[in-house]
Amino acid sequence: MKNGLLVLFAICLLLPLHAQYTKDNLRIDLQPSTLAHYTHDHLMIIPVQSTPAFNAYFAQLGQFTVLKEAMEDQKIIVKEVSAGGSVNTLVAVNRSQDTIFGMAGEVVKGGKQDRVIAQNFIMHPGDSVNLSAFCVEQGRWSAGSPSNVDNINGHEVRLKGATQAPVFRETKAVGAQSLRKTALKEKNQQAVWDKVAAITKENKAETGTGTYTALWDNDSMRLTMANYQEQLGSAFDGETTVIGFIAVTGDTVLGCDLFATHDLFIKSYRGLLEGYATEAVTSGAPVSIDPEEIENYIDKLLASEEGQADFVKDNGAVFENNGLKLQVTGF
Repeated sequence: MKNGLLVLFAICLLLPLHAQYTKDNLRIDLQPSTLAHYTHDHLMIIPVQSTPAFNAYFAQLGQFTVLKEAMEDQKIIVKEVSAGGSVNTLVAVNRSQDTIFGMAGEVVKGGKQDRVIAQNFIMHPGDSVNLSAFCVEQGRWSAGSPSNVDNINGHEVRLKGATQAPVFRETKAVGAQSLRKTALKEKNQQAVWDKVAAITKENKAETGTGTYTALWDNDSMRLTMANYQEQLGSAFDGETTVIGFIAVTGDTVLGCDLFATHDLFIKSYRGLLEGYATEAVTSGAPVSIDPEEIENYIDKLLASEEGQADFVKDNGAVFENNGLKLQVTGF
């Protein structure tokens, strides 16, 4: 009996270690052939693979529907807080039986002005939550859809349950990494507007309202993003141990995103890829980084839980839910 208790105690001590996002549980291959395989134009994506112990720890996490899919299928309504709206707060209502995962940096289009969501969130069936957000469309404050009728994917849709708060029609991508960082770390509206203006100007996607989502309608940018998605968008579909990546442009690490499971990562990946690719197109260069620089970044991020906490304090973010670390983001 005593020996059994000791074994159980040892297992309880080890389980948290298996959940840690450290070099003991995560693997990165920096071989030149690997790096070349995951490089397109100005962007290199380095896969991060998990160990069996890490996977086993999160195996019972369950499935999530990501925000993009939920909005497309009307499983969630994202709307202004009222007919008058509030710049830095949105309301999300989960109208489905799914558990929905939303990510800081996702840009939503519609409402009284387009916004970037400034927090990660989990919504269970029936949940209604307030979301922190910043405006990414400085020149508009008017409702495109003031009632329960909206135009989604080219079709007029009558949403279940009338609402006088203008709704948001879609999200296609995570914002460029620098925009995402500004919203998450600076938390300053003027800084967000300045970043949007710089990105849209550089990509010749300026509009009268100054919206970030003009990038989605810009022919040149749309073609460029399609090329990145064609080359890298399906890179990890069959790689079930890949739970995230580190992104590089020129001689600089842009950042990283790591998830608790491959499923959550792969559902979030294409939106993240567009955000990193937008950053690479806007301010990047052909990849020329010394692998040693990548190693230095990895050492800071994955050396230990304590070191990671210090690192993300200024250079990233960690999202936890019910005591489980679901996502680690580095800038």
